[in-house]
Amino acid sequence: MIRTLSSVALLIAFTGCPKPTTTTTGTTTPDPTTGEAKAAFGDTMADAPLYHVGSTVKGLAGCSTSGYAKFDIPAGQAAKMTATVEGPPGTCLSVHYLKANGGAVDGMMKEMCVDKAATETWDIQGQEGGSFIQMSENPPCKNATLTISVQ
Repeated sequence: MIRTLSSVALLIAFTGCPKPTTTTTGTTTPDPTTGEAKAAFGDTMADAPLYHVGSTVKGLAGCSTSGYAKFDIPAGQAAKMTATVEGPPGTCLSVHYLKANGGAVDGMMKEMCVDKAATETWDIQGQEGGSFIQMSENPPCKNATLTISVQ
């Protein structure tokens, strides 16, 4: 019994805390081409779901982790992006518009809160290699939802 408990304690010590594997806990959106459900946001830029101009994406933010979506706006093409944060009072998200290399596009890094600036509309341009949204909710997490629309 003691030997088993010691083994479990060592396993926990070496593996650390479990890390969330998804940022969209149960939230899916239909793929516009196939109609199949897919996660609204990916865990990394590499697995970010691809959306087109005219798409609206809505998903839950993961706590203390980032979620990503990619838009195939042609490089240099102008578009409007609207971001809306929903949740109980005090809910805030960090929302960033990124280049394909992960850098923010000219200051488009916003802290958005339900109590103030719950909706932001940005004039954007498509980026070479893809246009990305990164969002995250920091503790105390309140199950924030982010809706992104690109027109």
